[in-house]
Amino acid sequence: MKDEFLPLDDVADSMQAAASRLGVSIDAVKKAKRNGSDAFRGSRVHVGKLAKELTSQKEPGVAEILEAMLEQALRITVDKNVPVRDAENLFSAIQLGFGAAVVVLEPVESGRFLRRTANLCEETFKPIRRRPRVADQPKNNGSAKKKGTHNERR
Repeated sequence: MKDEFLPLDDVADSMQAAASRLGVSIDAVKKAKRNGSDAFRGSRVHVGKLAKELTSQKEPGVAEILEAMLEQALRITVDKNVPVRDAENLFSAIQLGFGAAVVVLEPVESGRFLRRTANLCEETFKPIRRRPRVADQPKNNGSAKKKGTHNERR
């Protein structure tokens, strides 16, 4: 038999009511619903189930937040066509600064953070470094004089 809500269950009539009863933000309740929580049936919310699910969810730590910020900054830099050397220098400084914050706030996560962000930067800039730029290509298209031409023999 399906796990249905019974009339005497701890059920709230809306997400706002459930958030109020649990003492959490409405955004946390909406996020749980978006993530496919079993606590929702139509507009009603099983408060007990939702409370268990919210307490079992791990909030992102400092390392995850800073990693997401670095990833967003990388995307912006690539979209704005910042020269690769400048972008790499910028992100090296940002990564080290964020890494220092992670070492202080979440020392256990610091190694993982530095490895993941270093790989993120490497993967972001690898395809860009491979593309030859117009300025890097030789300008000699065959029209330059070659050594040993008749002009040099005179």
